[in-house]
Amino acid sequence: MVSFEGILGVFVLAVLANVCYCAAYLGDVFVQVSRFRETWLKWRWVVLVIGIAFAAIITRWFAIGFFTAVVKV
Repeated sequence: MVSFEGILGVFVLAVLANVCYCAAYLGDVFVQVSRFRETWLKWRWVVLVIGIAFAAIITRWFAIGFFTAVVKV
């Protein structure tokens, strides 16, 4: 069942996801202007893969919680 609290919870999670997404750019900028730029450009795909895996795990965890039927007695 859709409720206001459920919609509000999804909205808060979306805002937090956007904050985390934007925070990654701050770290990327600092590393690119440092002396580790060449190494970072070569290996940053690893951070991307780890981030995608982490997001998939978190999404699955919340989806199970959202879509599991709760039996009330």
